Amino acid sequence: MSNFFLLIIILFCFNEDVKASENNDYATVLMYHRFNDSKYPSTSISSELFESHLKYLKKKNYSVLPITDLVDFFEKNNSIPKKTIFITIDDGYKSFYEYAFPLLLKYKFPFTVFISTDYIANNDKSDFMTWEMLKEIKAKGGSIQNHTSNHANLNEMDIKEIKKVVLECQKELDLKLGIKSDVFSFPYGMSSIKNETIIKEMGFKLAFGQQSSHIFYGENKFRLPRFSFNQELGEIKRFEMIIESFPLEVFDVIPEDTLFRDSQNKISFSTNHPLPFINCYHSSNIPFEIRKSPPSKIEIQFKDKLNKGINRVNCTAYDKNKNLIRIYEVKSINEI
Repeated sequence: MSNFFLLIIILFCFNEDVKASENNDYATVLMYHRFNDSKYPSTSISSELFESHLKYLKKKNYSVLPITDLVDFFEKNNSIPKKTIFITIDDGYKSFYEYAFPLLLKYKFPFTVFISTDYIANNDKSDFMTWEMLKEIKAKGGSIQNHTSNHANLNEMDIKEIKKVVLECQKELDLKLGIKSDVFSFPYGMSSIKNETIIKEMGFKLAFGQQSSHIFYGENKFRLPRFSFNQELGEIKRFEMIIESFPLEVFDVIPEDTLFRDSQNKISFSTNHPLPFINCYHSSNIPFEIRKSPPSKIEIQFKDKLNKGINRVNCTAYDKNKNLIRIYEVKSINEI
């Protein structure tokens, strides 16, 4: 069994010198899971903190749009208003229905819920929503989309198995809700070129991972990033910092696939941002050397093997006023 690593590039900036274009060429997608559930702090946020996010978006006149506008952004080259936000919720926990759904209706913000249909509840004791709850969400304007039937890690499945769990979810959404989903969310954010190709060939128009960045026009629309928030990561100052940032484009990313073998110990990319203002670190403090080759190339050479499981490498770029720009994320998995 060989170790593989999932590699994801993420960019954002607060630089006053890096301006968004007049015709907006990026968007920001927010991701949440559970609400007011202290048993799962890594995926839960309080309704009070969640509402503070919504209040901020309303106060600062952000355009919170339905996911269909993001589809049109890519499919039809439609422009998106500046300060555009999309709100997504993964997994379909009942706490969303109880706490977040009423708040989204209160602020009149559109949203998308990604559902794994095997977990839809048959009784009120479950942590997950029922079909009746989902019918109400649909009736009140919520978008409900495909998250596979069983929420499995697709990188541990073959092509036939992947198609099976995606189609099972499609059929249930169509049968129970009359929905033909065209937007997909990878469980655990585990995308790869293989998985992205399958989802594209199955007719989906967009697919999301769980890496943290803005969506930049022209990037891979089947590997779209989102900013994930829980109680700790959703602290309002951090939220404001993220929302007020701009993306910074990278290119010539190596390796191209998000999955790479543990025998590979180097990643590289190029950017137009001045290299002296870019720094990198690993979340688990795995040592590495960063090499900057003017005018544009960054190379990260790991000195030890990456951890089995999730790895995060964050590259942050700054302007002359030390405003943040970039994050770089790596996750590792096993080939099955």
